[in-house]
Amino acid sequence: DTTGLIRISARTDNAPDFEPDQKQPILLDGKNHISRLIIKMYHEACFHQGTETVINEVRKRYWITNLRCTVKKVKNACMKCRINNAKPTPPQMAPLPECRVSRA
Repeated sequence: DTTGLIRISARTDNAPDFEPDQKQPILLDGKNHISRLIIKMYHEACFHQGTETVINEVRKRYWITNLRCTVKKVKNACMKCRINNAKPTPPQMAPLPECRVSRA
């Protein structure tokens, strides 16, 4: 376009209800650091929800290659998501005393 961005033309170019960014999303490489920053921004704006929610929000404005894989990488690197999704470790049980194990 006029600002030097690469945009994708889609079948929705003539849709009257869509915004210009939705009609022609910006094309970005999923391996690029800027793409990861954009995904991280949407991940935090969606309050650390699941992968599909972030993908839907990103696709409203951007078309990022390997989006699903990149979103998963950003989600796995997020410290809040790691803490919230952590599995608790079971407590170690002490051995029973001999009087409880032997026959009376």
